[in-house]
Amino acid sequence: MNSSLNYYAQLFSIDSSNHKIKLTTYYKTNHKVLSSVVLDSAPSRIFVMTSAQAGFMDALHSTNRIRYISNASYFYNEYFQSKHVIHLGDFQNLNIEKLIIEKPDLVLFYSTSYAQMNAVIQLLNNERIPYLICNEYQESSPLAQAEWIRFFGAMLNKQKEANSLFDTIQSHYTYYKKLKEPGLNKIKVMTGLPWKGHWYISGGQSILSHFIEDAGGVYFYPFASNENQALSIEKIYEYGLNSDIWIDCGQAHSLHDIETAVPFASKLQSYKNSLVYNNNKRISKQGSIDIWESGIVRPDIILKDLYFIFNHSNDPKINDSLYYYRKMN
Repeated sequence: MNSSLNYYAQLFSIDSSNHKIKLTTYYKTNHKVLSSVVLDSAPSRIFVMTSAQAGFMDALHSTNRIRYISNASYFYNEYFQSKHVIHLGDFQNLNIEKLIIEKPDLVLFYSTSYAQMNAVIQLLNNERIPYLICNEYQESSPLAQAEWIRFFGAMLNKQKEANSLFDTIQSHYTYYKKLKEPGLNKIKVMTGLPWKGHWYISGGQSILSHFIEDAGGVYFYPFASNENQALSIEKIYEYGLNSDIWIDCGQAHSLHDIETAVPFASKLQSYKNSLVYNNNKRISKQGSIDIWESGIVRPDIILKDLYFIFNHSNDPKINDSLYYYRKMN
């Protein structure tokens, strides 16, 4: 088989031989095979569990191949609210009987520790229903995640379109990364909102921290991990007090929502200067946020948004320049 080399991604491989495509995904910890499938034609009846999987397929104009989803409330694209799509549930409430009856051409899971997963996979093996476990969210950088468009391109027999799109994404991302101002006075960026007494933040090696650094900012509480960490409210106050900008504010839609959730918000520099931005500019009627669907495929657009936020935050018309983000009022 002929192998296609990846530029950034480490958790998938594409091999081809005699008009067949072998797709393989790998565990992040030991790089052993997580899942694998051989396709002799592009599947036309696909079950996707996550909005990111749908985002990759939509970017390749193949949304109509998605015939089954987990739960419509997870998805931004209005297509998934239509009668053309059948809801089968996620691992916690999967309709096994319906899944067997429908027998999709391909099932796309995500890597999870749910106990039900092993039982479902055994069932699919018994019923000879092909599946892949996608773990693009475990990649180490925004471009590594976005490169999964090539994985989906091979799956859908749209390799040329996928490669062309990824080249565009890579070029645009690199362009905005190079625009960041060099020097020591970087923008200090805090993130998040509290949840049940704790404030969950991404690690200093996470995808979000990569975005902040590549856009010219510095993470307000860097620590050497790509995992989320729960901090006390007191720690957030200590490290966020002098942050210049506040982004990714959970479910908040206004500054009033922020102050309701964070009683000390008015003491934070970013809040006092009204430099608070959330990533929910594109939100569906059901409350699904597009950045978790199409944004996984288009990190270049996310980086462009953050570049404008970090470098043009005083522009009164900044919201007109933003795609996924918006300034909170």
